[in-house]
Amino acid sequence: MVQPASRSSEIKPPAYKWYVLGILVLIYIFGAVDRGVISVISEPLKEAFDLSDTQLGALGGLAYSLPYAIFVLPMGLLVDRVNRRNLLSGTVSVWSLCTLLSAFAGSYFSLIAARVGVGAAEAPASPASLSLIADTFPERQRTTAVGIYYSGAALGQFVIFVLGGWILLGFSWREVFLIAALPGIVLAGLLFFTTQEPIRGAFDSIEKKVSQKPKGLLSGSSIKGSIKEIFADSALRNTLFANTFSTGVQYSLMIWLVSFLVRIHDLPVAKAAIWVGVGVGVSQAVGSLCVGPFADRFSKGEPARLALIPMLGTAGALVAGLIMTVSPSFSVMIAALVAVGFLAGIFIATGYSLILSLAAPDLRGTTLAAGKLISVLIGGGLIPFLTGFVSDMVGGEESLRTAMIFTVLLYGVATLFFFNAAKSIRCEAKNAQL
Repeated sequence: MVQPASRSSEIKPPAYKWYVLGILVLIYIFGAVDRGVISVISEPLKEAFDLSDTQLGALGGLAYSLPYAIFVLPMGLLVDRVNRRNLLSGTVSVWSLCTLLSAFAGSYFSLIAARVGVGAAEAPASPASLSLIADTFPERQRTTAVGIYYSGAALGQFVIFVLGGWILLGFSWREVFLIAALPGIVLAGLLFFTTQEPIRGAFDSIEKKVSQKPKGLLSGSSIKGSIKEIFADSALRNTLFANTFSTGVQYSLMIWLVSFLVRIHDLPVAKAAIWVGVGVGVSQAVGSLCVGPFADRFSKGEPARLALIPMLGTAGALVAGLIMTVSPSFSVMIAALVAVGFLAGIFIATGYSLILSLAAPDLRGTTLAAGKLISVLIGGGLIPFLTGFVSDMVGGEESLRTAMIFTVLLYGVATLFFFNAAKSIRCEAKNAQL
């Protein structure tokens, strides 16, 4: 196991932690761009390669999520064992090059191959970044930092949909891939050459370090034992599954919203992409940025109180999502779309902050990777695929509307899991007092 950073690395200017966060946010922004680029060009790809909705769903979902799922757990284990800065900078370079190669794809299967590379290389990104944030920011600022970090996903959506839509006005889907790929290579260099690996658990209390000392990696137990330990915790288990369904529905919506606006509301592809980028990207970023300081004050370091915020966020997103999908009015649909984006910023940021609060300091990478494994398989892979499958099964001009109603209803599943997480946290707290 790599030795922790030297104690001298703890002494940094106050602005340093925000600089590190800024780089991680930019990496997340352009990682989201590389991951979500298929969404904005789904209709041009459908026409160029004569694809069905099921094939589009596989390209946007399973082709990325399956390799991600295969690599995320071993990469999560590496996050807990090796230099996280080096691991992250290397994998950012790889997925950016894979996105670059997508611009030269000559067939559906070559696109699939490039997407496989993106999915595999992005596997350690979120676990490594969140682990770095947890060891760079004190607990009193952690939800704020996580909220800022997850605003990067929303800003990435804004960049790819608005910029991608603008590019499509005068160029082709190949240029969208080219422009999406370049920033990641620059950011990988900045991360490697201008930041340092922080000390693990530097800002966690002594009580937490002792009570949550992992029995898995550091004591030599098996990977199976480490995962079993994580999922034996009822509150953490419910939070991981809640996060799976909430982020999965959001990911599927981002895959299909441009096609929804094109087919149901008769918008041109470029304009539909811009509407999605502005409507969801901006509102989700605002939600993420606003919820962090509020959650830190409201929760007061208590996970049970923190769990209430994503629970209410997913419940609200269920209502707004149903209005968005069923309304025949374009203006009402856009207002509901903005509401879904804002609420997504709330439940994504606080959901991941809750995971960080419940996970052991030296097992955060493994915990986040295990969560990502089920999140990517069910949320990032299966849910977008099922949306396309339901659309093909229903058939007709309104088939995608029906499929998206089915998808939005899964927000209700996430709400139930967040409720159970809050209940489990309270029960564990009461038992500890006895």
